[in-house]
Amino acid sequence: YTSSVLIGVYWLSVVFLVMFAYYLLYMIAKRAESSRTFAWVGLFAIIAVLKVGYIYSANMTLMLAPESWTAMYRDNPLGSALATGPAALPRWAYMMIGSLGVSGIGFLLLGIHSKVSPETGSFLTRQGGRFLALFTIVQVIMGFVVYSAQAEAVRAGLSGSPWYLTLTAIWALTAILLVVVGLLAARASARPRWPLAAGAAVISLVNILAMAAFRDGIRDITLAQKGFDVWSQEVNTNWLTVGLFLLLFVAAGVAIGWLTRVVFLAKGESASYG
Repeated sequence: YTSSVLIGVYWLSVVFLVMFAYYLLYMIAKRAESSRTFAWVGLFAIIAVLKVGYIYSANMTLMLAPESWTAMYRDNPLGSALATGPAALPRWAYMMIGSLGVSGIGFLLLGIHSKVSPETGSFLTRQGGRFLALFTIVQVIMGFVVYSAQAEAVRAGLSGSPWYLTLTAIWALTAILLVVVGLLAARASARPRWPLAAGAAVISLVNILAMAAFRDGIRDITLAQKGFDVWSQEVNTNWLTVGLFLLLFVAAGVAIGWLTRVVFLAKGESASYG
């Protein structure tokens, strides 16, 4: 995207910010093993991850403003300006809050791991349920804030389309179900925990797919209002590049499959929880 070039310095910094965040997470693990505090390390890791999320939100928002690209390049041709629109901050908050809810599903799945003790499993299930219910509610509120931040013509296009109304209904219904599952998990005790974890994962997947399709609607309608129809653009396929990509994709899949098998077969102190 042109927007990626216009904020090139920040866009390229994503790689280094992610590497830095991972380094800090490994540092947290080592400090936890030796019973040392790691709060300040975790704070810097969170800041790095939040910055990555904001750069992505800024880029995707700038992508929807082609009328500002020329002036932005003239003012800063080095790609060191992080221009944002009124929807960038709400979109960023929506995604970051949603990630906390999804982390609750991670707790639920970890709680049914065969190497987790029953006590630890119950704790993870209860905490995961609380995270899932609370942050799903907050994310729904932020979803309406994001919608309200769109231009009136975009909102009219979305509300006047049966397809996007259906996606909204699916998103809202799955969000309600996630809150219900979260509340049930927060009260879970001796009941089987795997139906809650599996149900939350499946419902969350549907919720994210509906959200992604609705987000595409915001993109298409916004750009259409400015004379850009992404679906009518002429495409000249470079089949050599496509073939090379598919070859490398298959090779990467084989490598990841082998690495996954090695991880699952590995045994050691880190193979058990709680």
